[in-house]
Amino acid sequence: MKTVWLFLLLLICFEFTYAQDIPNPGFENWVQYGGYKDPEGWFTINSLTVLGGLVTVTQATGADAHSGQYAMRLRSGSIFGQVAPGIAATGSINPTTQDIDGGVPYTQRPLGFSGWYKYEPQAGDTATIAVNFTRWNPATQQTEDVGECFFFETQTVGTYTQFWAPVTYFSEEQPDTMVIVILSSSGEAPVANSTLYVDDLAFNFEPLGLGNLPQAVLTPVYPLPAAGSCNINNAYGAATAMQIANQNGQEVLRLPLAPGINRIDLETLPSGLYYYRLTGANNQGAAVGKLPVIH
Repeated sequence: MKTVWLFLLLLICFEFTYAQDIPNPGFENWVQYGGYKDPEGWFTINSLTVLGGLVTVTQATGADAHSGQYAMRLRSGSIFGQVAPGIAATGSINPTTQDIDGGVPYTQRPLGFSGWYKYEPQAGDTATIAVNFTRWNPATQQTEDVGECFFFETQTVGTYTQFWAPVTYFSEEQPDTMVIVILSSSGEAPVANSTLYVDDLAFNFEPLGLGNLPQAVLTPVYPLPAAGSCNINNAYGAATAMQIANQNGQEVLRLPLAPGINRIDLETLPSGLYYYRLTGANNQGAAVGKLPVIH
């Protein structure tokens, strides 16, 4: 069994299933398979690792569930002399080729992908949540990428926090299939005991939380495009923190916000398109948007 688990994200072969949206997005439904359970509609490597006494994906309950009765816990562990990550996907995981066989039929073009998570990394590990949208091209008889989004986390997140990752589209075509892959560890060097909790996944068709704020906070970032700095209009004090991510969903800047006008230094960011997210009390989404930077 190879250790480069992130390679799974790049080897996706599709066989249609019958769901039309994210299967079991709140992880309330589980199926018993002998010595382990898998979330209904999702696939894991539990059927392999249980042979060595390791179950990498389990139910999370109580305070470890964001809502409802259950969430999904992914925990990396040592088995057969190697470390296996906690991994779950909306397609079956081929243990021989490390392909993800399958996918969920899906024909919409969401703006972003969101959910709630907690993370306990070990030794600088990284969690990954990724989505890939594709379509079958009858002219070329090949599967083509339509869009993708990624969310990465390297820090300890001790309470449930909402993530939001923008979808980057490569064409104007409608997808016909989507696959979600969730990993508790780095694909290059997974670390035992890194633990990721995930709950309440959703596709988003408009920026999160914009309807919940006063009008003065709806367009809080200016000037755009930004050069060496930008300003955050936090006149009502609704936002307490700002996150900036690049087009791959990787966080490049995080800082606290005070009530009033906040000046944000962007000199360290190369020119390009970024996305900002403002959060309020209890990590609730306050506003999101694009942040073009030109030096």
